Order: sequence, then C-alpha cells, then structure tokens
Amino acid sequence: MVPSEPPEESLFSRILVVGALVALLVILGICVYVIYGYVSAGSGDSGVVTPTPVPTATPAPSRMATPVPTPTSTATPTDPFGQFPSVTPTPTPVYQNDVQVTQGLKVVARGVGIWEQYIVYDEWMELGPNAYKVHLYNINTRKDDVIAQGNVRSYGCIGSGKVGLLYGDSNKIMLYDIAGGQQQQVSPVNNIPRAYPSIYGNQLVFTGNEGNRNPQTGMLDIFGLYDYEFATGNINLLVHNIPEPNEPRGDGQYIVWWDVTGGGNIVLLDTKSIKSKNVSPEGAVSNHPRISGNTVVYHSVVGGIDHIFSYDITTGQTRQITSLGMQYSADVSGSRIVYDNDVDGKCDIWMFDRSTMQERQLTDEPHDQMYPQIYGNNVVYLDNRNYAANDNQWDLYVLSI
Repeated sequence: MVPSEPPEESLFSRILVVGALVALLVILGICVYVIYGYVSAGSGDSGVVTPTPVPTATPAPSRMATPVPTPTSTATPTDPFGQFPSVTPTPTPVYQNDVQVTQGLKVVARGVGIWEQYIVYDEWMELGPNAYKVHLYNINTRKDDVIAQGNVRSYGCIGSGKVGLLYGDSNKIMLYDIAGGQQQQVSPVNNIPRAYPSIYGNQLVFTGNEGNRNPQTGMLDIFGLYDYEFATGNINLLVHNIPEPNEPRGDGQYIVWWDVTGGGNIVLLDTKSIKSKNVSPEGAVSNHPRISGNTVVYHSVVGGIDHIFSYDITTGQTRQITSLGMQYSADVSGSRIVYDNDVDGKCDIWMFDRSTMQERQLTDEPHDQMYPQIYGNNVVYLDNRNYAANDNQWDLYVLSI
C-alpha cells in the first residue's frame, strides 16, 4: 500500500500564528516603555508625574528646651504717598471746660468774689502777716491786674462796678472804681476796727467795733453794722451793740450775717423795719451765709454732719439742699445754688436749681474743688489739681455753666 501524504496547513492556522507573534511583540514593547519611564523618573526627568510620597510619623518633641529663634528685623516700609496712618498721642483728659485764673499764688479762700465778667481775689504774699495783693481778673480778656498791695484786703467785695478795699493799718475802707481805676474813701475818718466789706445794689455794708479797752475790764466790744450809700455818700448805723457780726451780705432790703454766739447763728435783718431774727436751726453751728432775692443759703453742722441749708424769706421754710455727701461752702444767684460736696472722698462743685428742683454735678476732676462763688452763668472756685495732697495749695478756676 502506498503511504499517504501529510495534509497541507490551512490558511486559518497561518493567520493564528501571525497574530500570536504580533501580540507578543506588543507586550514586549509595553514592558520596555514602562521600564524606561521608571528609570527616567528616578533620574529627575520633569516629564513624568512624581508619585505621592508616603507620609512619615512626626518625631516626639525632645525634653530639652528648644531655643527661641532670634527674630529678624523687618525694614519699615516707605510711604511715598503718605497713606500710612500716623500715631496719635494719648490726649490729656479734660474733665470740665474750666479756665485757670491763678498759678502758684496763695489765694485767700474767703477773699474771692465775682461780678459780671470780673473776679476779685486776695493773694497772701508770705512776706509778713500784713502783706497782700488784691487782684482784679477779667474773664473775657483773661487779664489780671493788681489794684492794691500791702496791708489791704478785699474780702471778695465786688459789685456795681466797684471793689471794696479794707486797709488794715488805718481801718479805712476805700471803693475802687473798675472803669476809672480810682479809689475813694467811704468809711469815717475815726480809726476803729472794721471788717468784711460787701457790696449789694448801690450800697456797701461793713462791720465796726466802737468798744474801748480799760485796765479793769479789758476790751469792751461794741459791735455794729453800717452801710454806705453810693448815691448820697451817707453812712448809716443799721444795728448797734450786737454779737460780733461776720461776713454780712445783702440784697434788696435784707442783710444776713453770722455770729459766734452759741457756736454760730445765721441772722437776717430787714433794713426797712430794722427787725432781725435767727433763721438757722437751734443748737447748730452755722456760718458763711449768702443771699439772693428771698433765698438765704448757709453751711450748718447738724448731728455732726456738714450740710448746706436754704431759707426762704417769703415762706419762712428751711430745707436741706441735699443729703448726698457733706457740704461746706455755698453761694446763690437767682434760683441757682452752688456748693462744694464731698461724696466719694473728694470735693466737687454741685448745683441745685430751685426753679426745676434739680441737682447736678458741675465738676468731675479727680482733685478737690471748693469755695464756689456764682454770678450769672459763671462759677469761680479753688482747685488743688496742680499740687501734692499735703501742700495745702490752691489755684483759682472759673467755669461757665
């Protein structure tokens, strides 16, 4: 039997073999490309994306103190257009809009008075017991003039365009004319002790002592109250042989003063009827009265506490101005009563208006303000803000309300 020939390869078989070879070549090419890219990335080629690094644990802080790095200075930027805000200094606090009148002078507390735009005050020169200067200060122009010097005082006597001056050596009382600058004697020529001149309306009131001294009885005081009329030049003896009158003040037909009998009483005199009466509480120590219209104000110690009281001449009623704090000195002009008030360990100036029955604080400076005087809308007072607490030194200030 003749052996048969092997069968020829089919077309399908050939195509299958060629496809397998092509696939093998593609796989080899891909492997070569990946290997090349990996090697290139390790050599720093920027064309291949860097794989995300695996995070490592943060080491625990050392127990040794870490040195603080020295800060580096930063240059101040230049500002050619001025756009950076400038540093604003801390302002000096302003507590009230008052004006300082004196500086470093020894102002006599009970030697200050005010009338219209003028303030009169006594300065003690410390050159001797009788060395004083009397000043006249103009609130509008802030000009200060010395109108008298020596053993002379005003006691705050000012009004009707004049200043009262008491010369201690001769006990004469002169009137200084503010407009003309001239002095005129208004007291009698007899040399008897006089004190406390005060102007009200067109009159001047003052005290005098016509007593005498003898070897057996010593000094026998005979006190009287006098007034001088500007229009006529007459001097009138209003009351005679009374307990020593202090700080007489007048308005209209009334004059008020305080005496030291029984520790202090406030006395009111009606100059038309020439009748007087005590208007302060019985048994109280009362002093420093002031009067405006039908209102009398004064300081009184009742139950060991200092307060300001007012007395209504028309109704006869007395009232305590305030129960808040302690008050020592007061003045009145119209319906307004001003006083120093120690509420929290320091004195401020307060005001009570009788027309509104309202009380308000005028000063809030951290030091002491005392001895206020009022005329119209101006209040003048002593203030120790420029001195140490133990200096007992005061300056004069004026406040417009």
